[in-house]
Amino acid sequence: MAYVEGFLTGNLMDDPALVTASQTAYALALSDALSHQQSLAVVRAAAEDHAHGEQ
Repeated sequence: MAYVEGFLTGNLMDDPALVTASQTAYALALSDALSHQQSLAVVRAAAEDHAHGEQ
């Protein structure tokens, strides 16, 4: 089973091919993601820039 959520909808899938494709896409997204600490640093830097009126 896989659940894919969109802006206004969600879709629960049980087709093995779609579940496999969803797992592959999720793994690919995770492999490109920053670490938890790096993500926090990026968000904090953006918040500081915003607070100081920089864009």
